[in-house]
Amino acid sequence: MRIKLVFGLLSPVVCLAAASGAPGDFEQLMKQAHTALTRFDLDAARAILNQVCPAPGASATAAICETETGAVEEASGRTGAAELHYRNALSIWERLAPEHAAYRAATLVNLGSLYRTGRRTKEAENMLTQGLDVARQTTIGRDQVLAVAASRLGGFYSETDAPERGRPLLNQAISMLHASALSNAELAYASNSLGMLDLRAGDYKAGESNLREAVSVARSALGESHPDTALYQANLALALYSQGRYDRAEVLLNRARHVVETRLGPGSSRLGTVLADLSAVETAEGQYARAEADATQSLAILSRRQEPDSPEIAVENVMLATLYLRERKIAEAAKILPSAVVLERRMSNRRVLADGLRGLGELRALEHNWSEAQALYSEALEIYESTIGSNHPAMAPVFREYADILRHCGAPRTEVKDIEARARSIKS
Repeated sequence: MRIKLVFGLLSPVVCLAAASGAPGDFEQLMKQAHTALTRFDLDAARAILNQVCPAPGASATAAICETETGAVEEASGRTGAAELHYRNALSIWERLAPEHAAYRAATLVNLGSLYRTGRRTKEAENMLTQGLDVARQTTIGRDQVLAVAASRLGGFYSETDAPERGRPLLNQAISMLHASALSNAELAYASNSLGMLDLRAGDYKAGESNLREAVSVARSALGESHPDTALYQANLALALYSQGRYDRAEVLLNRARHVVETRLGPGSSRLGTVLADLSAVETAEGQYARAEADATQSLAILSRRQEPDSPEIAVENVMLATLYLRERKIAEAAKILPSAVVLERRMSNRRVLADGLRGLGELRALEHNWSEAQALYSEALEIYESTIGSNHPAMAPVFREYADILRHCGAPRTEVKDIEARARSIKS
């Protein structure tokens, strides 16, 4: 199972009608729309916006409407329309007086988060950084928008090649959000991001603790059947999976699957991600038929929503191929694994590449191509040691597999025994 970060369904990071100088009825109706969006009642939110929003213009109320409408469109999966509304709002905020800086910061953060979800990395970092900078300079509504801007930029950095840049931002955000009774949904998001950062660092206990916090807060703020709550549960399942607690991980993933299928539909890309993780758990439990069915469905969903050479497709193909290897379906694995690893070499996530190289090395070993298997495992080990460290619990089986390959390659017995000893020391 790959370590992934689930994005929250984005609503405006502050209730933009507040303190905007808008008429009282408008403010109250916008708060109702915001509440409906938080509950994921998109039809109700859209109906209120259609009722209350003025014709296009250059006023603060028009910018508020553009931002809230963008959030509804984004939650509905219409990312192109959401981007257009966010950009319309930004163009208005930039022409208005400085007292609207908090609302401009909020819209910048929403647009940056949208770009992040769409893997538009440079644009995401640019918008999120701008949002944080503007939030730091504002006075009205500063604390809440600053906390959310730090949360979103911290979450962005938590999945880059320099994840520790995200930790201080997330800790700052969590500290500020604990003091804000209006930001529970964002607190869940920040706790989830910090938990996933912990998992990448190999600190499974800390990761589990932060992810449990995310689930608990999301249940209270959003409800049990909200898609964000479900997907924080899926990330908690990842923490349990990493510790070998497969039965509990399977329960959480099946719960997430039900919610996502019900609320987002059977073709949702989020469902594809949950199914991929569920197939990994089922593989670990030896439930190969169920795992293959879920992995195949996951790949079918993602293939409809991603380009054939996208990183997501490459990762899912590696996962499916790994399952085929467990079932000793060597021919099926050989059809998809080599090309998937070629695509993974173009990705920035070296840990993901290491998993692919290890799987391809296992395939070559099953084909008795020992020299190529050794080269692939050697490259994978080098990446693993530079990303998670030599003493990470996940390294023990990799060292054992590498020792077996070295034995078949005729390596000196002392070298083989040294590798086996390293595996035993990690296990103990």
